[in-house]
Amino acid sequence: MAFSRMTVHASARAQQRCVDIEAINLLLDYGITEPAGAGCEKYYLPSRALIEIKNDLRLPASRIDRLKNLYAVLAADGCVVTVGRLH
Repeated sequence: MAFSRMTVHASARAQQRCVDIEAINLLLDYGITEPAGAGCEKYYLPSRALIEIKNDLRLPASRIDRLKNLYAVLAADGCVVTVGRLH
């Protein structure tokens, strides 16, 4: 599932946190969701999803490491509200 658009805030956060479009799309394709409030959903990648990505896409370990702890919050209309890293 590709996202439709990003807020200015999300775009700025993605740039600050070195999160590219491919990483966000991987979150949406392989991640799991949980409610984030106000009708939004938080997407993140559990360990099993990272293994699945590695096996499916044959990405290098360095790329998989950059996906660890990454999350994105999407509004109900599919707009990316923000991206970040879980602590």
